[in-house]
Amino acid sequence: MDPAFKVWLVHLLNVLIGGCDVLTDLLLGWTFSRGSRRERELARRDPGRSARLVSVACSAAYAPEFPSAGTNAFFVLRHLRYVDPRVVLRDDRICLSHVTRDEAFFAVPRGVGEDPYDTARAPFHPQAAFRMSDQLVVVPTSTFHRLAEECGDPTRPLGIAAMTLRCGSTLLSQVMNRVPNTRSISEPTALVTLYALYYWRTIDADDLRLRLRSAVRLLARTGPGSTTERVVIKLTQFSCPFLGELARLFPEARLIRSTRMPAASIASYRRILELFDSRLYGRLGVNWKNWLCPALSLALERVLGEGEGAAPALSPWRRDISTYEVAALSYGASLACTKLHEDAFAATILYEDLSARPEAAVRTLLEALGVDPAHLPGALEALGRDSQAGMFRRFKGQGWTPEERRRCGEWFARLKLPISVDCTEEEFRAYLKI
Repeated sequence: MDPAFKVWLVHLLNVLIGGCDVLTDLLLGWTFSRGSRRERELARRDPGRSARLVSVACSAAYAPEFPSAGTNAFFVLRHLRYVDPRVVLRDDRICLSHVTRDEAFFAVPRGVGEDPYDTARAPFHPQAAFRMSDQLVVVPTSTFHRLAEECGDPTRPLGIAAMTLRCGSTLLSQVMNRVPNTRSISEPTALVTLYALYYWRTIDADDLRLRLRSAVRLLARTGPGSTTERVVIKLTQFSCPFLGELARLFPEARLIRSTRMPAASIASYRRILELFDSRLYGRLGVNWKNWLCPALSLALERVLGEGEGAAPALSPWRRDISTYEVAALSYGASLACTKLHEDAFAATILYEDLSARPEAAVRTLLEALGVDPAHLPGALEALGRDSQAGMFRRFKGQGWTPEERRRCGEWFARLKLPISVDCTEEEFRAYLKI
């Protein structure tokens, strides 16, 4: 069955359940999704019972290869009981999954041996949390902030890695996962959903900063008896516009930039994007590529410094934008955002160096994050495996035409990037100042 059918079925079930909940609440004082009326009243009165423990009755994702709860993955949730929200602080493996305007969701691993932070089990944190959890703890936003305040700022060294797509950043997460007592969090969905809330003006800039601080505090928290010595969070391209906020909120954090030559990055990312064209919504003519365009507007606005509306050409209703252009925009916008804060980076890791001189590149990474060089041999073991577990190997794609290269170059110019899509490695290194 095509993934889209499953997602539509989940949405339909949620609509039906919502309608039934209204009736059963009126007639019986009970609902499938939020429990009995008496339970809800007790939870409102007692902050110690304000969290909902729910089970995942079923789930689906538009992109099962990399499901991200709250963005392309969705659930039907069945209420179990109301619990103390501090339960999420008692086990480091209970991880922040995603946030909405009114609630925050924490994924509960189903077994003792399940660790959603172990990138050896799954390349990306959202993927691990989605597959390893059949229960969620749901808390109101006010409780989300209260829990984060209780945790405070990270007590262990914090590293934040920004990337520009298809540049070896997932491999760097695997490298750090090999360093003993290191929590390597690869592309947490919570920060992506915050981006979406801010982009669609559901939350304002002040609220964004509060939620960013709370999200990072909860992702990097270490409970009693924790053996974690450091936490490294790898961002997605959608979090790059927030680098300035993150640097100001966590001034002690060490920032890392992971990038790659433009043409190779764009061609590689385009092959992944073409996966969606093969799915049902692509075959039906849905212009799915434009779903990504609004998400790039904020990055473009910040790069141009022109405020809201700086990127009118990124309208989600455009039908003439090619897959290559979306790839070029994703890459260029994230690269330009990192350029705005390049003085804050402790190191820049170039994919070409990671390929040609892996030991030197990994040593640079470890030094930048304050890791004992004695861990270098163990960290290098991560280079012997496919960091993304073969997820994208089968997507071949087509070569790009001269016209596509020209249009991608126009977007680079729009982003005020002083390099061309086909720049040389020497020119790229000069731009990066490495």
